[in-house]
Amino acid sequence: MNAHANVTELPTQAWQFELGQIVSHKHHPHLSMVLLRTVTGRGREVYGIRRLRDDWDIMIMGDALVLVAYEEVEALALAEEKRWNA
Repeated sequence: MNAHANVTELPTQAWQFELGQIVSHKHHPHLSMVLLRTVTGRGREVYGIRRLRDDWDIMIMGDALVLVAYEEVEALALAEEKRWNA
């Protein structure tokens, strides 16, 4: 018996952040790494992130995150350390 299948390519999702990127919250800065990502039924991006300061895993809307440039990571880590120790 011969079986034929039509293979269609799934549409690719253009993500705001890539897995492994360092991000921070827009209004409450904390360095975090993107671990997973998904889309809600309404098409909004949700990211699973791990806060690097305390290894706290949370799910957060992509609208609340900003990308942290590689060059800024050390400076933000020092500022975060000062804030925690104040």
